[in-house]
Amino acid sequence: MWAHLALAEVQVRALDEAEGERRGPLLKQARRACRNAVKQGETLRFWLPVALRVRGMLEWRSGKADAAARSWARSVAVAEQVGTRYELALTSLEIGRSLGRRSDLERAATIFEEVGAAPALAEARRLLAAR
Repeated sequence: MWAHLALAEVQVRALDEAEGERRGPLLKQARRACRNAVKQGETLRFWLPVALRVRGMLEWRSGKADAAARSWARSVAVAEQVGTRYELALTSLEIGRSLGRRSDLERAATIFEEVGAAPALAEARRLLAAR
C-alpha cells in the first residue's frame, strides 16, 4: 500500500517541474497512481487520508480547485475518524498552502508541534510568516 501512495505523491510533485510535451504523460501517470492509491485506501482506511490528500494535490495542479477542496475535506474527515493526526496536519498544511487559509496553517503547526514533527513544523511556520 505504501508504495502506491509514495508513487502517487512523487508523480504529482513531478508535475511541478514538468513542462511542454512531458507534462501530458506525467499527468496521465499521476491520475492513474492517485486512482490506485484511493482504491487501496478504501480497502485499508488508515491510508485513505494520504491518498485523498495526494489526489487533492493533483486536482489542484490540474486547475480543479473545487475537486481539490472536496478531496482535502474528505482527507481531513477520514484522518479525524481514524486518528491519524500527522496526516491531518499534512492535509491542513496543503490546504493552507494552496488556498491561502491561515487557519489551516495554524492547525497544521499546532499538530506538528504536538507530535514533535520539527521539519514539518518549520515549514508551517515559514508559510505562516509569509502570510
